[in-house]
This record gives sequence, C-alpha cells and structure tokens, in this order.
Amino acid sequence: MKNALKILVVDDDQMVLDSLKALLKIKGYETDTTNSAQEALKLINRNIFDLVLLDVMMPEMTGFELLDSLDRESLDTMFMIMTGDTSMDFAIEALRKMANDYIRKPFEPEELLVRVEMVLKQKKMRDERKNVEIEKKSLEKQLQHSQKMETIGTLAGGIAHDFNNMLGIIIGSAELAIESVNEDDPVIKYINKILTASTRAEEMVKRLLSFSRLADSEKRPLNLRNVLDESLKLLRSSLQTNIEITGDMPDKTFPILANATQMNQVIINLCNNAAHAMERFGGVLRVRLEDITLSEKHVDFADLSPGKYVCLTVSDNGHGIDPKIIDRIFDPYFTTKEAGKGTGMGLAMVHGIVKNHGGGIRVSSEPGKGTRFDVLFPVINDKVVEVSDLSKTVSPKGRERILLVDDEEMIADTMKNLLEKLGYNVVSFCDSQKAFEEFRSRPLDYDLIITDLIMPGMTGDVLVKKIRSVRTDIPIIMSTGYNEKIDDERARDMGIMEIMPKPVRMNGLAKKVRSVLDSSSVERRTSRRFMASEDTFVVPGADSKVRFDMIDISEKGLAFRYFRDGESMRDFDKFSIITGDEKFVMSGISYKTISDIELFKDLDSLDVSVRRRGVQFDTLTPLQEKMLGYFIENHTSGALN
Repeated sequence: MKNALKILVVDDDQMVLDSLKALLKIKGYETDTTNSAQEALKLINRNIFDLVLLDVMMPEMTGFELLDSLDRESLDTMFMIMTGDTSMDFAIEALRKMANDYIRKPFEPEELLVRVEMVLKQKKMRDERKNVEIEKKSLEKQLQHSQKMETIGTLAGGIAHDFNNMLGIIIGSAELAIESVNEDDPVIKYINKILTASTRAEEMVKRLLSFSRLADSEKRPLNLRNVLDESLKLLRSSLQTNIEITGDMPDKTFPILANATQMNQVIINLCNNAAHAMERFGGVLRVRLEDITLSEKHVDFADLSPGKYVCLTVSDNGHGIDPKIIDRIFDPYFTTKEAGKGTGMGLAMVHGIVKNHGGGIRVSSEPGKGTRFDVLFPVINDKVVEVSDLSKTVSPKGRERILLVDDEEMIADTMKNLLEKLGYNVVSFCDSQKAFEEFRSRPLDYDLIITDLIMPGMTGDVLVKKIRSVRTDIPIIMSTGYNEKIDDERARDMGIMEIMPKPVRMNGLAKKVRSVLDSSSVERRTSRRFMASEDTFVVPGADSKVRFDMIDISEKGLAFRYFRDGESMRDFDKFSIITGDEKFVMSGISYKTISDIELFKDLDSLDVSVRRRGVQFDTLTPLQEKMLGYFIENHTSGALN
C-alpha cells in the first residue's frame, strides 16, 4: 500500500510474530518481524519504522534493556510494550522507560488494533507539532534574514548615493577633459583609463545594491569573460592562501543576454562554496569558460533547447557533497555550514538567476574528491558594446534653456559644463529653495528642469510639486545617485518625465535631455528666441483695439500672454505685430497654434486665468521676413536660448 505506516514486531515467539503480522496486514500496515533483540536494535536504528511492538521477556536482552540501548532523541519511532506479566510493576516500568503504551498478553485482536491506532494517532499529532515548530523556526530565520538584508539595504543605499555622486564628478570631469583635447593627444589614453576604472566602480555599486536586493535586473549583451575577470580579482583578495585559483578561458566567448551584476553573484557564490569545501586542507579552485553546442543527446540539460551556449564550470577538490543531500542544495535556507557562516540562500539565488536567464545548472560530486558545477547560458546574436567605445559616441545637442538643481556644488558644476558643451543654456543652483524662487519669478524662461532627488531642506520630489503648481507643462528630469522613493508610475503621476540615475555620462545625458525635450508637449522652437520688449503686442485679425502682450519671438514663431474669462480664446485667421507707438506694424501673418497653457488663475475668480499661447509662422513673404528681422534687432531685449 502506498504510504503505508511501517510497524516492527519484536518477539521471541514465532507464532506471535506470524499472527501479529497477518493481523496488521489486514489493516494495511507494512509489517516486519524479528525474534532477535540484537537484530531489532539494528533495524530500529535505521529509523524507518513508525511503531515498534516490543516483547519484554526475550533471551538476548529484555525489551526494557533494548529501550535503554537506543538514542531516543534521534528516533522518530513510537514503542508499545507487550508483556504476559499482569503485575502493575511492569506497567510502571514501561512508563519509566518512556514507552508510548503497553498491552498485556493474551490480548484480543481488536484491542491491539485499537491501541495501535491510538499510538499512531499520537505520533501523527506529535509530528504535526514538530512540523509547526520547524516551520516557526524557519519563519523566524527568514524574518531575521529579511531584517538583516533590510539593514544592509539601508546602508547600501546610503553608500550608493554618496559613491555615485563622487563617480559622477570623476566621469563628468574625464569626459570634459576628452572634449578639451585633440583626438591624437596622448593624454586621452590616461583619461580613458579613468573612465574604465569608473565604470568598474559603478558596477561594484550595482553589485552591492543587487546583494541587498535594491538594484534592477536589466539585461544587456555581454561577454561573460569580462565579468569573470572582475569577479576573480575580487575573490583572490578574500580567499585563504592555501587555495589556488586556476582559469581556462578564451579571450572572448559568444555574447549572452544577461545582467552583469547577477552574473557576478553567480560566479562569486559558486567560487565561495568551492573555497569553503577546501577550507580545512586547501586545494585548487578551477574555473573554465567555453562555447559549446548543446544537442538532444545532452540528457544532463534535457530542459534546455538544443543550440549554442556559453558554459561556465566551477570545480574544486574539496570534501564533496553527501549524495543524500545533493538534491536539496538549491532549496532556499538549506545549508550544511555552521551557524554564522551561511544563510542557505547562496545556491538558491544562483539557481534562480540562472533560470531567469534561460540557462541551466548541473552539479556532480564525489565525497572526498570534490564538486563540479556546470552552468549554461544561451548565446545571442547581438553585439557587445565595449566600455572603450563609449567616448566615441556622437551626442545629440540642443539650444534650449535648462534649470539645473543639485545640492552638491561639484556635481552641479560638472553637469552644467557637460550640458553647455552640448549647446544648452544652463542656470544651476545648489539650493532648491532658491531654484524654486528663480523659476517662480521667470517660469517661461525655461524649457526643462533637471533636479536631484535627495537634497537638504526641500527634496527633489517636493520641488517638482511646487514647480508644477506654477507651470504644469514644464518637462522635468529627476537625477539621483540612489532612488527607492519614486518608481516609474509615481514619477509619471508627479509629472517627472524621466528618472536619470547617477553617475551621468555625457552621451546618456545628451540622449535623455534630447528625448525629453523632443517628446514634450510643450512648444519647442529650436531657432534662437528673443525676449520681446514691454511695448510690443500681438493684435488678432484687423481689430487693433485688442492687444496681447508679446512674451518672446524667433524667426519661426512667437508667444503672447492673454486673459481668459470663461471659454478659451478662439483662433483668428491672421494677426499683426505692433509696437506701442504704432511706428512698427507687421500685418497679415498666417500661423498655427502650437501650445496654449495656463500660467496662473485669478484668486478672486477661478474662471479668470492668464494663459500663454505659442504660435508658429506659416510661410512669410520676403517683405515680412525683412520686417521680422528688423523687429528682432530693434524691439527685443536679449536672447533666451
């Protein structure tokens, strides 16, 4: 019978053994018998029986002596004493020996079956209590682990923020230095070394955050050899001197789609486990990397599709893994290490990462000889972008006006210089309150806001809220060295178009800024804009009595301010540009509306608001083009971009 309860009957009378075995079989119990106390001792120590029916009087040793010979703490077995003695002394002795029940011979079959059933029910209840206790301890361990990781995460977040800020200054300054020298200048190779080292430092921060579960898991095409080199450099400084590392790796392998930080975790965990297995006597930790083609004949990786893979092999000549537990090594919280030396999460995490990358993992081990892990990752056709290529990328530029806010003066200065190299007109602040006051006084002067998140006084998210209370259409980029407060959904709700992680590189900054500006619904006139003088107006149609204050003008269009009382202003066919003294009049200008935004409301009447309308000129006549040039030269007060 499947999952039948197992009972061992021990009695020196063969007739008793045969009759009890037949009786218990009727009830579905799997029953073994023995008439030898010594053999019974061996069988019981195998811990495979749920219940032992034990006779007291036997020639080799009594049932009580047999109970005394057992390590009851290590056994999960119940005991029922059988005796022909009718005195109370035997019953009391049975209880003293911690037997679970006793029964006097001769007994009725039904009585025995009832008692057997009761004892097995006791065992079931005891096992359930034990499982509850095990589960409780497991949950407590998970909670402790979670709290520890949360503490590490908080610490890692703080380190990441400060470290990424410093890296931003280093990387930005190095890129500015490259922009300032000729392409054949020998100093460029040293600057590129700074950029390469900074990239590695950035990856170390990502590994720290990933370990504390704070980093994303974005995958990119990469050469696993590069990650392996970095990982082994970290390992060599932490391993015991009696452990040698040997590597067998080609210069390049096929590219895989992977997260570099998580690949580092896989390598570090497998190598640390190998080193732990050789901790006592030392040994050789071998790491191998190769491209392989998996066919249908590879039964060890039957769950993977045939094709090309990169195979990572980590092996050691340590103590090996017990065959009894090898199937459990990837279970969460399973560990053979002593308390304080392992959480039981290392190989579980490795297994999860490998599966998440579409790969497979195989382990083979022989006790006393060592262990080998083979990890396969599927190959992709994409090209790996090397770090050395980053400085050669052409960055998109612009001429818009940007308000930049960062409490770190060196970061603000570096980002300002980077943006100005890209052609932008930048005003920077290290005080978020002063930045807001500047924006509130001239909200139309800026095309984009870039602000840090973590700042003293007014934080970036609060600044964004206040800025959007003044002007709802202004595009905003949030820059941060570490962010756990604002996810993409909340950022969109707040009006933040992009979150830009630090450290910032020129090309990434250029693409992000250009993307936000180009995708923004706000009017974007890339031609040079000029602030209109106070006595310049836009007149709708032929009605010179209605005049709207002009805000700014360019060769491609202009913006003006108007009051709305109730319904929105209707479009008019054409308009004129006029000065207050009417000495300049340019009429019959065709146009199309680009934007119409609310600047602020009248506090006394919410139906009344001041709005800004941006328009783009249709085709101008040659005479209108001349007049426009004259107007810009003589009736504007300075360029805005």
